[in-house]
Amino acid sequence: MTGARNGAGATRGRCRRSDASGQATVELALLLPIVCGLLVLAFEVGGVVRSQVLLVQLTRQVAREAAVAAGDGQSGGALDGAAAARAAGLDPAHLQLEVGPAGSGDGLITVRASYGRSVGVPLLGVARRQVTLTSQLTVRPEDRADES
Repeated sequence: MTGARNGAGATRGRCRRSDASGQATVELALLLPIVCGLLVLAFEVGGVVRSQVLLVQLTRQVAREAAVAAGDGQSGGALDGAAAARAAGLDPAHLQLEVGPAGSGDGLITVRASYGRSVGVPLLGVARRQVTLTSQLTVRPEDRADES
């Protein structure tokens, strides 16, 4: 009779242990896709922030070149936005760059840049969307005649 009790008691103990390990597996299976989705989302947001920082840097670089070119008496048409975009790490096909006089009429130069970047997570079924990043900078032309 004691043997039957030990056998029945051992069976109940084994069921409880396997249920606990199965619970951890189910929790992992439920949470792993959510954690992976959040990780991919963080990478996408980081990519958009990186593109915005690169766009601002590109705008500063082009504005500096335009200010120096205007101070030397050259036209702003000699600026190569595609080369500057490649140097900054942006795709020139998605970049729109405008260099022209500011609307105030006091000789200032305005550089406007916009960059289209697609954002989305195709593995999770989220449609890719186009985000347009913009940057604008107004500078005064450098006067090179005073430095001579």
